[in-house]
Amino acid sequence: SSSSSLSSSHLVLDTFDANEEERSNLKELVGAPLNNLSHISGLDLDLYRQVVLPRILEQTVNCKDVMAQEYLMEAIIKAFAADFHLSSLQMFLETLVHLQQEVNSSQILMSMMHRLSTSADALKLSESDSFPLIHHYSSDVVRLLLQTSMKKKKLLLDGSITLLFSILELQAAQMKFCLQSFPSRSLQYADGVLAFTVSTLRQSCGPREQLDQKSAEMVRLLLTLPLYSLGIQIL
Repeated sequence: SSSSSLSSSHLVLDTFDANEEERSNLKELVGAPLNNLSHISGLDLDLYRQVVLPRILEQTVNCKDVMAQEYLMEAIIKAFAADFHLSSLQMFLETLVHLQQEVNSSQILMSMMHRLSTSADALKLSESDSFPLIHHYSSDVVRLLLQTSMKKKKLLLDGSITLLFSILELQAAQMKFCLQSFPSRSLQYADGVLAFTVSTLRQSCGPREQLDQKSAEMVRLLLTLPLYSLGIQIL
């Protein structure tokens, strides 16, 4: 039943000990109940929006463990149908700003965009308002990342991967998402992505500061993607 599956996932989170060996088993511990829950009979959009997703998201926020939160958000994306995600997108995205600061929210956003884009035709995604929602919450995530990095004076995420590169990668993912899935509004949405990117660059880089190579390549990708979508050849 849905209640037993929710209870089992709740128990896992309540008893989760944050040592490395147990973390390696997190996919098995939490993934199976979520996968089972997604296949129970009688699970419709209303039940998912009103009961199932709110409880899972509440448990995710309350567990406080970075790795657990990252996996749970990714597991939700993988376990449930794309039309469920589209119908509850705002609720899911709102949760991102309540996760631990170290959670890779950018990757979660990119996973959700990929999940929706793979079912774009079936979902009639181009007729939805999903992109403005994703762009709005992506912007919130970026602002939190910048605020946190400025407080901690931390520009590197994982070794040589800069925070700026991670932000630009998210913007590029948004650009691809809007160009591929929203053809009638793609340039309007692309303009918004570029405007936010320019604002972010101004905020995070000094006037004479050079971008690292990976970040510079990502900026080039952001600038050329709209041109490719229009069939304009790049020299």
